[in-house]
Amino acid sequence: MKLIGDVTRSSRTRLDKRTVERLLSELERIGFSSRGDSALKKLCAAGVEYAWRELERTTDKKLFELISAKAQLSLRRHLQQTLEQITGPSL
Repeated sequence: MKLIGDVTRSSRTRLDKRTVERLLSELERIGFSSRGDSALKKLCAAGVEYAWRELERTTDKKLFELISAKAQLSLRRHLQQTLEQITGPSL
């Protein structure tokens, strides 16, 4: 049992490391807004962009065709607000 736990733990670490590496790589490609928004809004906007790209990358394209542009905008706005609520207290 201990061996299984060790393998699971190390596997999870490798997955997290790959995820972080992909995040950092993507953040280099995401342009931060030069508008006068707060640092929190800019950081969360980058998080939304990253999350949206990952969602597009990992989801069947036909599914996205079913979601209207208005609904996509609403989802992005909701994600932005949620990230700001979660991240704000730590800044």
